[in-house]
Amino acid sequence: GIFSLWKELLCGEAWLKLAHDGYMIASILMMSVFGVVTAYFLREFSSITKEMCGAVVIVLTALIEWMFRFSDASLQGVLAVVASAIATLLFATHPLQAKASEDRLPDARPEAQREVELEEVNPQLRDS
Repeated sequence: GIFSLWKELLCGEAWLKLAHDGYMIASILMMSVFGVVTAYFLREFSSITKEMCGAVVIVLTALIEWMFRFSDASLQGVLAVVASAIATLLFATHPLQAKASEDRLPDARPEAQREVELEEVNPQLRDS
């Protein structure tokens, strides 16, 4: 009951035990940083950027696990990493930015400058 919760998690002995476990402290710190970064991403970035960050996390998590834990890479894991890496590389070509530049609002240049450029393209405009 409540006494076992106190004994296992909240008493001074449990905190001393935690203080000597470097991996647990590192895990707590990393999860805290991860939470702050995630909150920032959720507040500041668009949905597409959030998904791209998720793809990068998939790739980095798998690579770190394979390198430092020497775990076997399954076919599904390799395919997930490859798909995420390809998606990240494809997005790096800025496909949405190119589309947005085609749908731009009318030119903000002065009227006289636009007329000069139109005359260069179509000399008949000079006569009118």
